[in-house]
Amino acid sequence: MTQIPQNKTASRNFASRYLITGTFAAATAFASLLTPTSAALAQSVDDGSDPLAELSAPQIEPAPQATPQTTPASTENDLQSRLKNLVNATERLQRMRQLQAAESRESAGSDALSQPSMSTSAGTLSPTTGAVLDGVAGLRPDPALELKEIRDRIRVLQKLRRDEKMAGAGGPSPLDHKMQPTPPTESVAPMTPEVHPGVDQSLTAAEQSTTPQPEEMTASVIGTPNISAEQLLPQPVNTLALGESLYRTGNYVAALRALKEVKTEGLPQSDRMWLELLTALCEQKSQAFESSIGTLRDIANDKSTDYPVQAAKWYLKYAEAEQKRVETMEQLSGEIEMIVERVEKNVGPQ
Repeated sequence: MTQIPQNKTASRNFASRYLITGTFAAATAFASLLTPTSAALAQSVDDGSDPLAELSAPQIEPAPQATPQTTPASTENDLQSRLKNLVNATERLQRMRQLQAAESRESAGSDALSQPSMSTSAGTLSPTTGAVLDGVAGLRPDPALELKEIRDRIRVLQKLRRDEKMAGAGGPSPLDHKMQPTPPTESVAPMTPEVHPGVDQSLTAAEQSTTPQPEEMTASVIGTPNISAEQLLPQPVNTLALGESLYRTGNYVAALRALKEVKTEGLPQSDRMWLELLTALCEQKSQAFESSIGTLRDIANDKSTDYPVQAAKWYLKYAEAEQKRVETMEQLSGEIEMIVERVEKNVGPQ
């Protein structure tokens, strides 16, 4: 025979055990131990109202007390129905709480996605919110990768600017579309040149060597012509015009040599500036940048309105850029040679 507990807590547990197993009759003796809130919850389930709303506003009429006129059978049936309704209400409450928890997690996840940088005031996050934030943080780009992309873009922009500058500098040269006329020279009337005896003998010997001679003539010995370093031209050569012609043909070394032979005494200021400009350009082509840049800077600082001043300003920028390029290439070549020597010394030839 089952022993009935004496205290209220044990009686409540005992009644719930029989209630869960379905023995509603065994729980009848413990109806007086139910709290008014549980009775009200069962009544709300019978009425079809929301149990959560009734719990939030617990103004419920108390359950009717058993009177002496009520029969034991009706009291037992009423208690069983109330217990059954209480179980159903408990299950409904549990399902609704689970639904609300799921909705709160979804709303927290959407808020975290819309505002990933927002931090909580308490400094702690729920597991669901923390997982969502971790996922959002994993979608963020790598700062190192972003920095590398920015550097690559800066390098591309710098290269484009350098290409534009070099394209502008490598455009049509001022010397190509506008050249100063050479100083006029006296025209010499055609005349029969006097041939030097040594030249005449050499020409005769060349002609005889190409023309078949009789056998008796081949035996004769022709003397070697004696050609001396005498001036064969009727007048001196215009070295300024010669240097300009050599510069146009691309023979910068010979042009520089000819321009340095020009005598500046008696030359006008415009011709002297033109001579200095050609000399500086020949030095630049020969990679003598220090002397070339210094001469071009002196010409560009002149207050004259002559053409060489404007051309010197244009060529000065080009010479400075070319000097930097050559120095950079020499530095890189030196570093590469040092690296190769170090590798050969430490590793050895492959």
